[in-house]
Amino acid sequence: PVSAGCCHRDTSKQIMFSAAAGAVAVFRRVTGTKERRVLLLTVQMGLESVVVTELEGLGIDGIEARPSWPTRGFVRVVAPAVLTDEHLMTMRSIHDVLVYHTHFPLESCRPLSTVTTQPEGGEAGEGGPAATGAEASAPAITAENVYTRMCQILAENPELVPDMRGASSFRVTCSHSGRHSFTSKEIEFEAGGALQEFYNVPAQMRGALVNVRVDVVGPLVVVATQLNETELSRRHKEAFLNRVTIKSNIAYVMLQLGKFKAGDAVLDPFCGSGTILLEAAETVGGRMSGVGCDSVAATVRGAIANAKIEGFADSLEFRHCSVVGLSKVFKPATFDLVVTNPPWGVQTGKNADLTDLYRKFLSGSWNVVKPGGFLVCFVLRAMLFLEIVRTFGQWRLVECCAVKTRNNLPSIFVLERLESDELYSKIRQELRDLGEYISVDGALFRKIHNGRDSTR
Repeated sequence: PVSAGCCHRDTSKQIMFSAAAGAVAVFRRVTGTKERRVLLLTVQMGLESVVVTELEGLGIDGIEARPSWPTRGFVRVVAPAVLTDEHLMTMRSIHDVLVYHTHFPLESCRPLSTVTTQPEGGEAGEGGPAATGAEASAPAITAENVYTRMCQILAENPELVPDMRGASSFRVTCSHSGRHSFTSKEIEFEAGGALQEFYNVPAQMRGALVNVRVDVVGPLVVVATQLNETELSRRHKEAFLNRVTIKSNIAYVMLQLGKFKAGDAVLDPFCGSGTILLEAAETVGGRMSGVGCDSVAATVRGAIANAKIEGFADSLEFRHCSVVGLSKVFKPATFDLVVTNPPWGVQTGKNADLTDLYRKFLSGSWNVVKPGGFLVCFVLRAMLFLEIVRTFGQWRLVECCAVKTRNNLPSIFVLERLESDELYSKIRQELRDLGEYISVDGALFRKIHNGRDSTR
């Protein structure tokens, strides 16, 4: 991450802010055995509820968790002293652990002088013309406006970031989501300048003592201190990294949604570098069996190397094969669970290619999963995949949730394998039973009633 730069400005000039500034919620961290810290746990938007479930599984009384607060991608935690940093650093569904300081509307960064208001009686037909497009639109909020607002907040709340007092160095990092006129680096520079000028602490790119997060999420700015040095979802020692690799915390979420447990046999038919199976093995200490398949031989060799370096070569096996041949490679009902990240089709952009792939994937997975087992997959073309699942008939849709990754919105699907398509079998049997009472040629009868899929 890029550290805060040093920016010096003349802040002696009084600046008026719009009414949107409002009251700023501030948490001053105080040490003490009875103190309950306010923390923020970060995760991809759409997965906040899974974080709450994992928190509940820690078995610690007194934790108050609120998903999507102050906005999506965060879980607010009011934590008793018994919830230590060590507990939090073992969580597998999150990215970072933050100590919350404040949040404020991005709109509050706009100087009052740039806010255009309607004159009294200014609506058309009410005593004056309505404002034109040029008059009604205000200039875009800039990173410098954020700097100015940060200076005001620091002046109002000198202990906003307690860890800055007496620190030898700091840096600012920014996670930026939404459409804005500035970049993450510009926010890091400007917010870092405000903090540096107020606390007189030098900025340092590497090895900084304090990492202040100033995240811009849609219309909101969130200020916090990050406790972990490295993103918690970057936990696997990978000798080989595929060009596109799923995040470890998403792999964990998918496994949990599929009710994965020790002793399960797991298949990943689009394994890539093996992240999903590595996450499964690490979660249960290797007490499982996993098989990964990929159509690229070099990728399979890389996944094997990753399993060896992680110490799970005995639990995980990787094969060079295509999803088309799953039924030929594995016996029926071999696996408890299929968890995978199929190709997203971003490069080809052709639904036809993915339609054929999804059909073969669903069919092959159904053959190798035990009845009552689950298929969990992470797909970009959610509506296309849903249509195909609904026409397939041999999977029950258990759950589906959209997830925000960097600049995409893929979805996690959880499907349960049915013993058969009961409705299909019922109608087909009724047609056969009633067929003897009509005088239609057998070939014509089959042509009419077999439907498009004559393979079932």
